[in-house]
Amino acid sequence: MKTYEQFSKKSRVSYSCVLLNPEFHQLLKNTYCNELSEDWKIYCHHMTICMGELPPDLKSRIGEEIEIETVKIGQDDKAFVVKVNPLDDELQTYYTPPKFPHVTLAVNTINNGKPFMSNKIGNWDAIENMKLYGRITEIKN
Repeated sequence: MKTYEQFSKKSRVSYSCVLLNPEFHQLLKNTYCNELSEDWKIYCHHMTICMGELPPDLKSRIGEEIEIETVKIGQDDKAFVVKVNPLDDELQTYYTPPKFPHVTLAVNTINNGKPFMSNKIGNWDAIENMKLYGRITEIKN
């Protein structure tokens, strides 16, 4: 039988995000990741709002559909990322430099790339803006 601690740990919120709807996950993957080598693990999954649970003022918005827009693309030897603009004024307030809203497209596993390394991308190229939709979600570990 599981202990309370084991149960609590399994049900903890790992991070909160705008989880992309499946068709927009696929759109990002098809648009940007088709040419990547096998060394890259593809994500195209979500835009992180914060680590852990949502702040109390956003809790009531769980499940709400949010529109985000791609604005730039960046890559280094560890991570491949699209910078996005959440088209929601309340969500914008959760990003203060050096933090920026983005969707990790892929990480280079051969170079020990990890999704958090997306936050270190510094060089950006312009791309055609694309609207994406997802739902405010808390992801449990």
